[in-house]
Amino acid sequence: VQHTPEALRVVDIALLPDWRGRGIGTQLLQAVLAKADAADQPCDLSVEQGNPARRLYHRLGFQACGETGIHTQMRRPARPSQE
Repeated sequence: VQHTPEALRVVDIALLPDWRGRGIGTQLLQAVLAKADAADQPCDLSVEQGNPARRLYHRLGFQACGETGIHTQMRRPARPSQE
């Protein structure tokens, strides 16, 4: 995760195949999104086109906001903290 003045950016996230589909990625990203929300910042990431993780990102509120070659840029706007 990279912290910038403009956004919290997920630089890389990967799970071994045997660990996928168990909610681990969801929990990790929810923790990152909670930090972004607490800082009142959006969260950005890039994902390869055709990567099945896009479904997870959409479910968590990320929307496509650009294309760079084989990658799609995605952003989840900041949401008010639930504190």
